[in-house]
Amino acid sequence: MNCTRCRLCERSATERGNLKMFTMRKKTTILLLSGILLLGIYLYWNFRYVEFHAVHLGADELVISTEKQTPKFYDNLKKVLNHYEEDFKEENGMVYIRYKLYKDEELVWNYTTKANDPVWLLTL
Repeated sequence: MNCTRCRLCERSATERGNLKMFTMRKKTTILLLSGILLLGIYLYWNFRYVEFHAVHLGADELVISTEKQTPKFYDNLKKVLNHYEEDFKEENGMVYIRYKLYKDEELVWNYTTKANDPVWLLTL
C-alpha cells in the first residue's frame, strides 16, 4: 500500500528495516545509559561519607545532636567503629561515617552510648 504523503512508503523494505534497527539501538542505548546513571546515583548516595552526629535518647525518641563532640569522644568512637568493623574516615579531627550507617539511628545511638561508656571501652 503506497501513500503519496508518506516518505516511508517510498523507501525500500531494507531501508525501513534499517531505520527500525537504528531506532531500537537508540532506545536500548538510552535505556542502558539511564540504568547506569541511576545505579551510579544510588551507589554514591548510599556509600558517601557524612559527618558523625551523636544520637541520644530523648523523652520518647532518639535525638540527633548538632553539638560538636570532644576530641576524647572521637577517639573513643574510633575504637568502637574499629571494633565493629565499620568503615569511617577522619579529617580535621572529625569522624565521617557512611551515609547508610548514618541513617540507622538506633545503631548510631548504640555506638554513641558505647563511646561514652568507660567500662565498656575497657573490654576492648
